[in-house]
Amino acid sequence: MKTHDTATLIKELREKNNYTLQDVADAFGLSKTAVSNWETKGIYSLKTLYDISRFYGISIDELYSGELENEPIIDFCNRNYRLDNTKIDKLLKDDKIDEIIDFYDKYKALREKFYELLPKWVNDELNERDIHIFRYIKQYYELDYDYYSYINGDNNVSYLGDEKEKEFIEKLINNNKNINWELQKVYLLKYDLKLEEVFNSNNKKAMEALISSLTQIEKNELLNHGKYNSKKVILEYKNELKFMNNQSIESIRAIRLLLALGAKVIINPNDYNYCYTWDAEAFNKCDGKIEELKRINELLKENDNDSFNHNYYITSWKKYSYDEYNRLVDEKETERLNDVCFLKHRNPIKYYDKYLKEINI
Repeated sequence: MKTHDTATLIKELREKNNYTLQDVADAFGLSKTAVSNWETKGIYSLKTLYDISRFYGISIDELYSGELENEPIIDFCNRNYRLDNTKIDKLLKDDKIDEIIDFYDKYKALREKFYELLPKWVNDELNERDIHIFRYIKQYYELDYDYYSYINGDNNVSYLGDEKEKEFIEKLINNNKNINWELQKVYLLKYDLKLEEVFNSNNKKAMEALISSLTQIEKNELLNHGKYNSKKVILEYKNELKFMNNQSIESIRAIRLLLALGAKVIINPNDYNYCYTWDAEAFNKCDGKIEELKRINELLKENDNDSFNHNYYITSWKKYSYDEYNRLVDEKETERLNDVCFLKHRNPIKYYDKYLKEINI
């Protein structure tokens, strides 16, 4: 079952029949929340799907696949992948969280479908239906020409065309074992997800919906640098995360939610080029891993390729392989921040006991 496709079809059928959530809930003898979960979380049994299909007069096969028989492909794409950010400000103001969740769920489905179809597009393996879907989704993305220039040593490239673009991606796929990691480096979303508006609203549920739709890299970038899409600053901390005290960290909802939803602290090798000037407290923050710091600095030099001599910019994570990047995850600092934001309030005795043991008191 294609959960997202089925959920969006259930919602569209309800709206086209001018039913409210409460109308459907009353017809099925369920709560409004249960019906909402069909449309936002894809929570239903096969028996429920059968009952829904009968209620709306369609086959269970159509509902199960999330696509109506003889439905124009453009209607399918609009229902599942058309992003409309024009109402986000009003939805935030009116606290219409279900519609905000729907927007970010649709973005996540769009992104996952894009990267699922991309290798098949490169290898000319798409059927006619999927070609239409891929073209529809690809309008939301653009090639990161700075990254292309970084890899190929080609300055001032602003257009490739489909065939050269395919050649570039095919080369990356063939030369790397983690395909999804490499493909994430190639494209930038050119659509405004309204991150600033959502974070500035400080609406917890809206922020959770947004963060849940992001990739692990995007969460990490927001947590560590307040940035999205490599360059745009979204979260303007008074200080960078690494210089913030515990009170500041636990007071910022965005940081707490990013950590709760899996964001990780990433070591920036540039921070340790002059670590011999640090005092003991600063050095302890990086766990005192002298050999690890040496390795990270060497890794940076190997991957840098004299990039500062070129007229382009790429975010640092794109310089690393998947394994190299994962070695830069600072698990101990991530755990510490989670303790500050969550353990300290859930179980303060355990938190302070753990803290005192770490400082040997």
